[in-house]
Amino acid sequence: MDVRTLIQLATLVSVIIGVISLLISVRSYRRQVNAQFLLEYTKRVDDIILSLPAGVWAVHLSTAQEPPPPSEELTKTVLRCLGFISQVRRFSRNGYMPASVWKINRLTFARMLSSPLFVREWKNLAAFFAADEAFCRYVERAQRGSPDVPRSVRTRLGTSLRRRGND
Repeated sequence: MDVRTLIQLATLVSVIIGVISLLISVRSYRRQVNAQFLLEYTKRVDDIILSLPAGVWAVHLSTAQEPPPPSEELTKTVLRCLGFISQVRRFSRNGYMPASVWKINRLTFARMLSSPLFVREWKNLAAFFAADEAFCRYVERAQRGSPDVPRSVRTRLGTSLRRRGND
């Protein structure tokens, strides 16, 4: 083996190592951005929960309970919730967030959207989401009781809630 062949071989090995390092760096960066994204959204959920009047989150668990009386503050908070749900749905579908975030929460979101509070507020807030027709269809399906969730999952959740006395 002459010097020229060794130099070419060393160059090839260094290029391969460089490409592998680049791929690892890109993957690591993506995971870091995803984690940061999820942390920011977790913070938003906490902010939304804290901004709602006491007991509002329990309304989606039992349809027998009356929603709180309408108010400007409540409408703004429901608008924030709807915006959050819309963004999680869109970001998950477009690959900015792991799709599992949407899959894990879509039944909870659908149950929340079908609560008397969200049904009442949706009538006034639907115009804000008119540009996102897919989200509007999702909300309307959820409010009719047929969200884009497999029937087996809906059945399991309904059965478990009835056993606990929440349905």
